[in-house]
Amino acid sequence: MKFWGTIIALAFLLHGVTSLTTYFNNRTQGVYSFEEYISNKPDEQWVKLTGCKLDISEATYFSILGSNPSKIYVPIKTQSGIDSTSDVALLCITDDKTLGAFNKLNGFEDPMEMFKYYNDNKSIFYQENRTIEGLERNWMDMDEDEVSELQELNPNLTSKFVIIEEGKNPSISGIVGIPVFIGIIWFLFFRSKKEEQVA
Repeated sequence: MKFWGTIIALAFLLHGVTSLTTYFNNRTQGVYSFEEYISNKPDEQWVKLTGCKLDISEATYFSILGSNPSKIYVPIKTQSGIDSTSDVALLCITDDKTLGAFNKLNGFEDPMEMFKYYNDNKSIFYQENRTIEGLERNWMDMDEDEVSELQELNPNLTSKFVIIEEGKNPSISGIVGIPVFIGIIWFLFFRSKKEEQVA
């Protein structure tokens, strides 16, 4: 109990410290064209990227027992078409309008109906000269199993690809992990002392 409690406490502490570090290291938003971004990866995690191109039909997603996905991952391309041979960034999209259109597109069994729906809603599925704002996931939020599955589903991904959470800003909400850490450690210490007194 004490061992696992300590591990859980340390995880909360690490999450809190990582959240604070991300917040204070990204007080200003880095603004780049996507060509600049892929040619010389900047230090900022909170970015505004111009000149992006998205094809939502290329999205990768996970579903549980056939349910509709709650988020999709779309490769970001340059507007000019000057891309590296591999995809270096995925945009994580969660907005209802895009997800609704994507799920409906995947629901067609007839290819002709699917093609017609895509063309009728091309402004949603094929976005040119798009500006993307969001926050890169930090290493704490990059689940190893999810990363492996994304690389299996999209062989073009580089080994150090990033995921940008659309519309997300740096936040100190993760700081709650620090008092939780203190609380767990205090509880374990108090419990240990109590057990010693009983013994």
